[in-house]
Amino acid sequence: MNLSYLIIGAGATGGCIGGFLSACGKDVTFIARGRQLDAMKTKGLTISRPEKEPLYLPSPRVMTQEQWPREKTADVVFVCVKGYSLEGILPLLRRCCHKSTLVIPILNLYGTGEKLAALLPGVNVLDGCIYIASEIAGPGRLLMKGEIFRVVFGPRDGHIQTPLLQKIRSDLAESGITPVLSSQIKKDTYRKFSYVSAQNAVGLYYHANAGEIIRTPEYTRSFLNCVEELRRLGLAFGVRLEDDIAQINLSILSGLEPSMTTSMQKDLAQGGPSEIDGLIYEVVRLGKAQNLSLPLYETIGKALKERYKA
Repeated sequence: MNLSYLIIGAGATGGCIGGFLSACGKDVTFIARGRQLDAMKTKGLTISRPEKEPLYLPSPRVMTQEQWPREKTADVVFVCVKGYSLEGILPLLRRCCHKSTLVIPILNLYGTGEKLAALLPGVNVLDGCIYIASEIAGPGRLLMKGEIFRVVFGPRDGHIQTPLLQKIRSDLAESGITPVLSSQIKKDTYRKFSYVSAQNAVGLYYHANAGEIIRTPEYTRSFLNCVEELRRLGLAFGVRLEDDIAQINLSILSGLEPSMTTSMQKDLAQGGPSEIDGLIYEVVRLGKAQNLSLPLYETIGKALKERYKA
């Protein structure tokens, strides 16, 4: 069984997923736009990796979402755009899916799969997340800053023993990506959210990079407290993370390049749209919905709303 993959979003995550799959000979099409689209068409895609030769695709199959043929479908769709771009890709998702297509959202925001499924009746939408330190180094150029490259995915009903899911896992592994086919994807995606949200909240609040959060006791305490508030929030709606998840997430943060800042920090610094609503303000809203006090997130959220005039 040879699967066709559609990668919507050829940035730091989608570009790496599609790049590794394509380099391994899999059938991959990228959806891109702007300078990234132009560079991939004319110069190809280069993925630089620590202590390894760069991975270079001279002629990746890439197009805009408007250029996707109306009669063409894909077997697997990785959605790798920012949360604020989801609405704009709905027409493509409605066109590119056949009855057995699996859509795997790889976003920082929690609950994306469930939200997408409600907007795409009849489409099989899973949930997923990714562990990778990567960034766009320039048009057509991606930079991986660590060895970790793990894609976690699965259906919300926990039924993972299907040929299609097993084939996706096999394709990812063959391509050099560590696949985790999860039977408890709600917990696994919330675990990732507990890390991403906390790093973004603390990094943005203090204008701090990863190294500064680790080296500055006040910032470290705030990071640990944010994760603890997220752990308690998860319990309120039925997701039990490890009791020591704050220390686990701190270890992940400690393993990053010290100068690393999040994509949301970069987006806001450039004055562009960001995922601040889904990563920070949504936590406060969820806490209120559960009648749960989250004092640090409430403080950070209030300060950031004032700073960015939300």
